[in-house]
Amino acid sequence: MDTCIFDKSLLWSAPNPFSGKTQIHFYLMMESDIQLNVFNNVGQMIYSIVETNKQKGAVKFEFDASDLNSGVYFYQVVVNGVPTGCQKMIIL
Repeated sequence: MDTCIFDKSLLWSAPNPFSGKTQIHFYLMMESDIQLNVFNNVGQMIYSIVETNKQKGAVKFEFDASDLNSGVYFYQVVVNGVPTGCQKMIIL
């Protein structure tokens, strides 16, 4: 069985920097339960969403940051309970 469930090189958001909304993209190597977490610049989680049974392949989340202040934020994808990657995004 293939133990690789996530390709970290394919974790990105666009547009970045942005104002309003951005899309967070990643690729699953197999069907998985996923969680997207967003943190402020001091490490406090400010947003989290869980989706179960996501199919293998490209996954896209639309993140609405219209109620957040400008600044640097971080997003993390958790696949089947395992944190897999963290990236920076800048809200204008």
